[in-house]
Amino acid sequence: MKHKKKFYFFVFVLALIVGHGTVSWWVGERAERLSIQQVNHLNQQFREFAQNKPAGKSIQLELDTVKRGIWSSQRLLTIIFTHDNEQSLFFFEDELEHGPWPWSRLKEQQWTPVLAYSQMHLLKRAAGKQLYDWSLGKEPLQITTGIDWGGQFNSLWQWAALGYKSGHERFVLGAGDLKIWGIGQGRYQLKAQTPAFSYQSQDEQLRLIDAELRWLSTNPASLYDGQLYFNAREVAWDAEMHLRADGLTVEFIQRREDELFTF
Repeated sequence: MKHKKKFYFFVFVLALIVGHGTVSWWVGERAERLSIQQVNHLNQQFREFAQNKPAGKSIQLELDTVKRGIWSSQRLLTIIFTHDNEQSLFFFEDELEHGPWPWSRLKEQQWTPVLAYSQMHLLKRAAGKQLYDWSLGKEPLQITTGIDWGGQFNSLWQWAALGYKSGHERFVLGAGDLKIWGIGQGRYQLKAQTPAFSYQSQDEQLRLIDAELRWLSTNPASLYDGQLYFNAREVAWDAEMHLRADGLTVEFIQRREDELFTF
């Protein structure tokens, strides 16, 4: 009798593993299709934006699956910036864990089922090497993204403190984060914050303390239509004019057909 119970328990566990593996494979395949669609959509938006810019400037994304597994997939995201016909390449290693319950989310006690969960790390290759230099060897950027059952992408970008100095030019960005989440009907919202930002050149200087930027998209057909809110506890700008402000708040409304920000 005991042997029968053990056998039935073994069959139950095996069926559970096979069933979960089948579901995981299916949702992983769907998550990859959605990711490719998202990359294609972003590339189309970037191409439309580049049409209004000088020739030789563009942004392009490439997403390749390196290894496809039952529970997860390894992918490589390449971001190609072109400026004056010279390319800068950033490579991100992506570990895509298939749903409904990716292990990384369970470890963080997040029990809500998702389609997939992505963890991206910037590789120390090509233009990415420079960011590692700016962050003094620390990992400069990590991106985690959850894909929900509605196909929306919700991301958290976290960067280390970055610093750069060359001649009269200096740049400092405090460690901060950027949150991007879908709000339905093809629209999204983002919020970025950093404790400090400063840029200095021979002719100008800009310093921000406790800066925060928020964006709410208003047009599903365009990444560039929406409302932008910016605030900072302290602002100092020295150029042809001098500006000092405490508690500065600015709001922009952007429409693609205007081609300019409107206040």
